[in-house]
Amino acid sequence: MSETYIAGIGMTPLAKHLTLSVKQLSAMAIDQALQDAGIGKDAVQAAWFCNMRQGALEGQHGVRGQCSLRAYEVAGVGPQDISLAELHDASAIAEILHTENCGFCDYGDGGALVESGATRLGGRLPLNVSGGLLSKGHPIGATGAIQVHEVVTQLRGEAGQRQVPGNPRLGMTENGGGFYGLEEAACVVGIFEAPSRH
Repeated sequence: MSETYIAGIGMTPLAKHLTLSVKQLSAMAIDQALQDAGIGKDAVQAAWFCNMRQGALEGQHGVRGQCSLRAYEVAGVGPQDISLAELHDASAIAEILHTENCGFCDYGDGGALVESGATRLGGRLPLNVSGGLLSKGHPIGATGAIQVHEVVTQLRGEAGQRQVPGNPRLGMTENGGGFYGLEEAACVVGIFEAPSRH
């Protein structure tokens, strides 16, 4: 299998097509990733996209929380089943907030979860072991593809020094963007299962 890389912010093919929409660029990225992996669309077992809006009352799940809950429901799993996750950490506080939004801990306990070491490589729920989006410059259009690549690499056991120990079974990606009021306009959550190891 060939490896796929995104090199140089502003130098990727995505940045060269400014007349195309993010939707068109995303489709191009997906098609190219499948081609690079040497597989067709029929090899994709499931894909789920959803768009929700946060309620007006305090304590309701925001878009990320609603999308995560729906993804767990569709996959037939819960947050306790996730072995690792790549969360949309486009700011320093984001990983803490999204541990709560994705149901990995109660609201208000995200800081304590991260501080406990549970989210580090070797912890009970490794998060953003790739370094997260901030370490990559958070390139628009490529963010979700980078997250999916990391989770799939981990589930295949091919992540080298940053490999999550213990044969991770389920990986999750969470990505949001745009603004609608005070929150994201859209969110995509992916749940991926490790291939069978014979």
